[in-house]
Amino acid sequence: AKGVYCGVPFLEAADAAADEAVRRPVEGPKCARFEPTEHGHIVSSYTARISPQKPSEPFCMECWALLAEDEGSYRIAAMTGRGALAVVQTHEWCFTLFCGAAEVVLKGPKSRVNEWQHVVGTYDGTMMRLFINGRPCARMEVAPEVLAQNEDANQGRKEELEQIQKDEDDARGLCKKQTDKQAKVYMQTSEGMQRIKQAAIKLVEQSEFKYKMTANAKEQGLQRLGKQEALLKARAAYRQELYMENVQKIASEFQRLRDDVEDRRRKELDAALERSRRPCVIGASMASGRARQGRHFWHGCLAHVAVYDKL
Repeated sequence: AKGVYCGVPFLEAADAAADEAVRRPVEGPKCARFEPTEHGHIVSSYTARISPQKPSEPFCMECWALLAEDEGSYRIAAMTGRGALAVVQTHEWCFTLFCGAAEVVLKGPKSRVNEWQHVVGTYDGTMMRLFINGRPCARMEVAPEVLAQNEDANQGRKEELEQIQKDEDDARGLCKKQTDKQAKVYMQTSEGMQRIKQAAIKLVEQSEFKYKMTANAKEQGLQRLGKQEALLKARAAYRQELYMENVQKIASEFQRLRDDVEDRRRKELDAALERSRRPCVIGASMASGRARQGRHFWHGCLAHVAVYDKL
């Protein structure tokens, strides 16, 4: 197969040093040994045929696999942009189908240590099926599972947004009391007293100007603003200004949380789209930002790994 081979030695069928159990199971291709400590894996060239972009397009993947040790780790035999064959932590074979951000997992029988097994996963556009050594082991209709996962994801986002709204309402409810305390402490400082005094003087000047500019001010009931009344109005104006400032901070903070929820969803969809367009990897998961060489490395041997765009 064409691709980049990373830390993967080959074992010939006639190799006298190779134990009988790990020799290739079929005539033809060589088999390769994969060691997790060496991060052994094979990255093929990208081919659109083996990663169909439409959910209704069928495909099939198969491999001969020998698991050298089953220590309860997730081990990937082969992975494409649409599916994967692997052994899960509960020691079962599974066929995973990627449908957008949803991942449908079809589990089969227990894996066997130091024994070659022929594993096939098929998808016909409707049903997933898993075969072990030529025998059908499990099947699942895909659409209901994808719909359920998407609904769960949407419900999770809805509940998260509702919790954010509740927290914001609580924060707004506490904001008035906290603002009053904050304003009281500030107005007891020299800076605060000076600020309130200047604001009161300005209010008196504005009141006096309005009184003088209004004809028959007394007859209209206008009164000059006194010093104490001006101080009270200045303090009230400062508290209102501080309250609006704090409310704006709260609104900005909780809007950021809402944006984070939507941003995570966009990243999930972008990651799913990117994954669907990546090449096939044998013996590991695809590389990612967190794991440049991939993860979940196979432990044992693999042979005759193949992906088909037809059943």
